[in-house]
Order: sequence, then structure tokens, then C-alpha cells
Amino acid sequence: MVETLREELGRLNGLLAGVTRFRLGVAAPGDMQAAPINAHFMPKRVYDQLVANIRRDGNLSTLPFCWHDADGKINVLSGHHRIDAARDAGVEAVLYLYTDEGLTADQRTAIQLSHNALVGEDDLAILKRQWESIASIEAKLYSGLDDEYFKTFEPVTLGAFNERDIRFETIELLFLPNETDRLVELAGKLGRSKRVRLAGWGEHYDTMAEALMRMKDATTIFNSATAFLVMAEAANLYCDWLERVGEMDEAAWLALHEELRARGMAQEIEHNG
Repeated sequence: MVETLREELGRLNGLLAGVTRFRLGVAAPGDMQAAPINAHFMPKRVYDQLVANIRRDGNLSTLPFCWHDADGKINVLSGHHRIDAARDAGVEAVLYLYTDEGLTADQRTAIQLSHNALVGEDDLAILKRQWESIASIEAKLYSGLDDEYFKTFEPVTLGAFNERDIRFETIELLFLPNETDRLVELAGKLGRSKRVRLAGWGEHYDTMAEALMRMKDATTIFNSATAFLVMAEAANLYCDWLERVGEMDEAAWLALHEELRARGMAQEIEHNG
């Protein structure tokens, strides 16, 4: 029977040549050579269901893809589990799609991987509705899905947003017009810096408030707005210094380091005087 089918398929493949470069073949599952390595695997429960489905249908409902080498051997590129399941289901011959082009080992491996990897994804909500719409238990088993599959996906819970759950802190600073202009100028400069970014102040209220208090104590400045402006000026100077350091070569950096070390030692000697 297989030989007769091959003769008929030969004529059909001739007619299909203008439609596709692939051809149809028929063979016993045991005569089809599996790839030496196959990364795709199937759990036993799923495989057993596949065998049961094929036994019920009498044959495969989707076509494996194979390659005929120069010796005429049928090498499986895609559909290993379907072919094995067909054999275990007692199927004598399966229809398959194939090419007999001169494929390299790399091309054959790439085809195998692509058939396993290039698959779409299911919308789980729609998938569950489709599965639940099936009334027959037998048909649900045939689908390969069950309640346990959907339980593996945790439902997404969206909590209500309530501003009462957020802790707000307010710092009120009053600036003179010329101070406001300078603060805007500094903020813009800091924002363009390659080294420093103004971000997250609202998330670090305690840190900022502590820094402001330390600045007021260190400079004996009573007004918080003025102290804040001094902090901005200090940040501006720090950015300038970082930019200078970033442009220095190793020799210039070592010279600056030595100068700073010498100044520190001089100040320590003067302090201990």
C-alpha cells in the first residue's frame, strides 16, 4: 500500500511544484530517522494523551517535516513526538512534508530549532473560556488541557489606589526673585551634567531634611531657603569638579591627588599646632 501511495504522491507533487518547493511523502513511523539531538521534550502525561488522540483519529492530524538525504533516508526535522506517538498508537504509515534539497548540518539544525521555537502565545483568558465551553469530557481530554493547567497561573489582583495610604511631607521655602532665578539656573545645569542627576528627592525626605539642617548649622544660616540655595551652589561646584576629573589623564589626576593630600596634612598640622 505504501508503494502505491508513493507513486500517486509522485504525480501529485509534480502538480504542486508550481505552488510549493516542498513535497508530500508517506512512510512507516519506524522507517523515519530521528535527529541525533532534540531539545524539545514532552511530559509523559502529555505524550500519553497525544498517543490516545492519534489512536482515536487513526493517524496524524498535522504533518511532520522531514529531509531526504542523498541515500533516500527520511530524516525527521520537526514532529519527533508525533511520529513516536503514531508508532506507539499502532499507525502503519503517516503522511509527511519533506524536502530533498542539499541542506547542510547547520541548515537542518536551524530548521529543527525554528519549528520548536517560533510558536505563538495563548491569551490565557480566551484559552480558558474556549476550554470551559467544551461540554464533552472526552473532548476536553483530547485538547490536552485541564483545570490544573490553568491553576498554575496566579490571578492578577489590582489593589485600589488611595492617597490616604501615602505619607506626605511638606517643606515650604520662600525665595527672593534673584534667588529663584539662580535656583532655576542651577537646576538646569545639574540636569545637564553627565555625572549627577536630580532625582528621588520626594522619596528621600528625611535625608534631604537632615542635609538642610546640617547646612544651616555649619553655615550659621537661619533662613532655610538661603541654606537650600547654598546647597545647590555646592552641588554645582561638585559637578564642575567631577567634570574636570573626568577630563583628566592619569598624570593630572595624580598631581591633583598629591595636592589635596598636602593640603590636608597642612591643615592637620595647623589644627594640632
